[in-house]
This record gives sequence, C-alpha cells and structure tokens, in this order.
Amino acid sequence: MDLRLDGKPALVTGATRGVGIATARALARAGADVVGCHHGDERTADDASRALAETGGKHRIVRADVTRPDDGAARSGITGMTRALSKELGPKGVRVNAVAPGVVDTGPDSGLPAEVRARMARMSALGRLVTAEEVAQGVLFLACDTARYVTGVTLNVDGGL
Repeated sequence: MDLRLDGKPALVTGATRGVGIATARALARAGADVVGCHHGDERTADDASRALAETGGKHRIVRADVTRPDDGAARSGITGMTRALSKELGPKGVRVNAVAPGVVDTGPDSGLPAEVRARMARMSALGRLVTAEEVAQGVLFLACDTARYVTGVTLNVDGGL
C-alpha cells in the first residue's frame, strides 16, 4: 500500500498537540509539506516546528485560530459539508474527507477524570480508547493515493463506540 505524499501540501489544524501534532508528524514522515495551525503558546509551536523539521521537507507552524464559537454545531455539520464539498471540488481533482475520532487517550492531561476515561474504554468494541497516532493513520490513509477514489467520506476512528 503506497502511503507516500511526497511534495504534496497538507494543512493541519491544532498542529501543536494531541491528534493535530500526531497527524502533522505522520503526514510529514510520508513526505507531505505540512503547514500546521495553532492558537496556543509559542513554546508548543516551537516544539512542533522542531519535531517536523526532523522529518525533512518544507514545514511551517503558523498562528491561526480556525475554531468557531459554537464548536458543537460546527461538528454536527461536518458530514454534510464534507459530502457537499466533495461534489463541488471533485471535478477539479480535489478529494474532501473527514475523520471523526472517538475519545482520544491523551492520558491524565486530557481533562477527563480517570473513571470517565475507563468507562468510555469499556464502551468501545476494542476495550480501549483510540490514540492520537491511530487517528493520524486514518488521516494519512485518506490523504494518500491509495484512497484516490475515496471522497465525501467521514471515517470513524472510534473503536466501535
């Protein structure tokens, strides 16, 4: 399976922590030129820049807040927006897909109490939470030429939750 993205541009939001940095790293290791957005502190942005620099290629981390005031409403429209954009941009050779992660295991720093994380893990068909790296692998698959006929899809990377 060809998971190379040599010289292709990739935009990653939230690219300084969690799923965002894992995705930026996976795409960079596959050869993509990554532009990562962040709206956090400069120290984490510098850390992310150094991590991406280790992969070679052309990468940048830029300050940009792409969040919306009502994130819940935005998330509920992602599937419809993904399908609509895929139909609009498909004739131009642009594929549009989304990834819907389950509860991501970021450890004690997640903001979720340990008992909530444990309960969510038990609810998963696989008996655990998804890792940021596993979500990133879903993004990598959708971005590579192996999935060149996949568009308009929301890939659930949630362990069957």
